[in-house]
Amino acid sequence: MEPIYNIEKLKERLLYLSQLSAEGIDELILKGEYIICSGLSFDNLDLPTLPDGWNIVVTLATKKLNLRSIIILPSNPDKNVVWNKGLVEYIKTTELPTELQDLWLSSKNKNKYNLISLITKLYNDVELRSKYLEYNPDWTIEEFREWALANNSYDKLSPKKRLELIELMKEFKLV
Repeated sequence: MEPIYNIEKLKERLLYLSQLSAEGIDELILKGEYIICSGLSFDNLDLPTLPDGWNIVVTLATKKLNLRSIIILPSNPDKNVVWNKGLVEYIKTTELPTELQDLWLSSKNKNKYNLISLITKLYNDVELRSKYLEYNPDWTIEEFREWALANNSYDKLSPKKRLELIELMKEFKLV
C-alpha cells in the first residue's frame, strides 16, 4: 500500500478495507501491509469493522503534533499465524539489517516498530551507540540539551522511549 498523507486518502483506504473479505485482509497482512497510515494528524474518524479475525487499531496521539497511526491487528488467535508471516514480510521491506531482523521479530519491545530507523542508524554507527549509552533520564532539560547538541541526537523520543531504544540496543547486543 502506498503511504497516506491526507484524510481524504485515509477515508478512501478505510472504505476499501471495509469491503474486503477476511481472506482479502489475510492477503494484505501476508504481504506485510498491516499499516494503514502512519504519522497522520486527525481527531474523530469513523473506523470500519473488519471481517472476523481482524481489527483496526488507532495509536495514541503524540503530545505535540497529535500524530497517530492506524494499523490492522489480529483479534482472533487463529489469525496470529497470518500476522506473524506478515511481520516477516514487513521487516524485509525496512532498512533494518538482515542480521537484526530475526532479533527484531522475536523482541517483546512494544516500541520496536517505531525504532527501526534509529536502531539501524545505531547499528551502523558504533560511536553514536556509545553516546546513547551515556544518556541519563534524570538529567535536567539543560543537561539533556547539551548531550543532544554534542551528539547530534535530537531523535524526538521521550525519555521513556529513549530508554526503550537503549534496551533494544542491549537486546540486539549492540553494546
